[in-house]
Amino acid sequence: MRCVGVIPARGGSKGVPRKNLRMLGDESLVARCIRGALAARTLDKVLVSTDDDEIARVGAASGAEVVRRPPELATDDSPTDATLAHALATLDVVPRWVVTLEPTAPFRRPDTIDRCVRTADEHDAGSVVTVRADTSSFGRLGAVGQFIPLEPGAPRRRQLRDPLYAESGTVWVTRAADVLAGAGVLVDPVYAVEVGPDEATDINTELDLTIARAVLGAGGNHDPVPHR
Repeated sequence: MRCVGVIPARGGSKGVPRKNLRMLGDESLVARCIRGALAARTLDKVLVSTDDDEIARVGAASGAEVVRRPPELATDDSPTDATLAHALATLDVVPRWVVTLEPTAPFRRPDTIDRCVRTADEHDAGSVVTVRADTSSFGRLGAVGQFIPLEPGAPRRRQLRDPLYAESGTVWVTRAADVLAGAGVLVDPVYAVEVGPDEATDINTELDLTIARAVLGAGGNHDPVPHR
């Protein structure tokens, strides 16, 4: 086994209650995530890690293998790498790569997962992360509230600025052995795969969910794979 996808989907959430089971279109966020993961060519297995009975039922019905995680790995402060390590420990064979797929990225495309895994293979990466470009004017606030630009002298027109890049929360690929060794999710050398604004959608608030529903309702290429 070369590559395993892990979908962390606990039952609790403060920003959006029962977030992973909230509906987008005709399916929950976790079911949508599983559907996209199963369509990826590079994933040999898809696991849903959860502490929640309802999410476990949805995961199994959607075609994923369910890993029941203990309560101490399902708190607001539980680290993702500990959840990944727990899921990997249930496997008979340690894969080369573990791919983290959060249900909160509803417009993730299967070919983006494959692109990230191929990037990890091609570069023998420690990890791969998806990023989004941003040409906003970033800065810090000084001690008395003044705005201190990160890039003084950058053009005022957004179109003329060189972009900065932020993690998009769409896909993470990590060497599974490093996760099991406690090295974390981002392991050097870290490589990046850029995604567009749609795939960079990350649902953490009710407003995020409202916007995602509006985007899906507007049509376009926002459904990651055809429904089975």
